[in-house]
Amino acid sequence: HDHVDVAKTYNNMGNVHRKLGDYKKALECYQKSLEMKIKALGHDHVDVANTHFNMALVFEMQGDVQRAREGARKS
Repeated sequence: HDHVDVAKTYNNMGNVHRKLGDYKKALECYQKSLEMKIKALGHDHVDVANTHFNMALVFEMQGDVQRAREGARKS
């Protein structure tokens, strides 16, 4: 459970960076969160889907429609 808690913290940090407009840092945090969540929970867990969705939001804000759709599809 420790890894899941750390992963959730990275996800929350990504949310803060996204809201501040620091998309690069947000994606770095989301990626770390995603890797930890997949390792601990597997690809089909709702927490993994949530991080994919958050990453899709960032890609959309950056104008990267293709990657936004891909992330949304994974969520």
